[in-house]
Amino acid sequence: MSRSLKLARLGLAVLLGAMLLGAPAAQAFPSQGGIETAKNTIPGPGTGGSETSPVPSSANEGTETIKPQQSGDKDYKQLQDILTSFPTTHARILVCIGFTLAVFHGLNRKRIVMPFTDENSVLPFLFLQMCVQMTLALDQGHQAADLASAANASCSRFGMSVGVKITRVNGMYVGQVSGTATPAKVPSSMSLACKANGNALTLKLKPRKNKRTLRQVFGPTLGVGFVNPTSKPVGLKAAFKVN
Repeated sequence: MSRSLKLARLGLAVLLGAMLLGAPAAQAFPSQGGIETAKNTIPGPGTGGSETSPVPSSANEGTETIKPQQSGDKDYKQLQDILTSFPTTHARILVCIGFTLAVFHGLNRKRIVMPFTDENSVLPFLFLQMCVQMTLALDQGHQAADLASAANASCSRFGMSVGVKITRVNGMYVGQVSGTATPAKVPSSMSLACKANGNALTLKLKPRKNKRTLRQVFGPTLGVGFVNPTSKPVGLKAAFKVN
């Protein structure tokens, strides 16, 4: 039975004042795994994201493939795909990992992330929400020349971390971020690989330990956030496969 791929509300409802609707899934995950697909249009400049239905409890490998809806869309290469670690409510550090076909300059500019507060009723969504909002803030200083010079790069990976405080108020998780984002590595529990094939970007997600599952390391669903730093909307197709 088909389900909807809900958009992870990354800095949209609370911080950007917009609520995006989910894209229909071609197929919900069966008990042994499978594929879900979605189409999104990310406003420019702006953010968006996709989130799957619950991942089967036994699945231990995931693949996310992102490609443009229009094969000749040059602005697609500037799109940044953001993942997050899956900390708990007691986490003090939020780690965000991003992948792009361009080059991410934000941390090199040492831009200070101004304090902000975000909230969501679902904890994994909140973490992804904050990661995308932080990436967008770091990306605001980019110049057109920076983006143009990075147009031929392939599968650039960046990581950033920032202090965070999580509380729960009236059934909502509230995240408070403050301080300066600093470079970060992929958390030791995660194995992340990135491959560029033309305009397609494929991310492979696995727990680093064989006996652990996707749900234990990446959370109950797979989600990816998108940051579009250009002035034009970008259409994309996302496919999520788990097994």
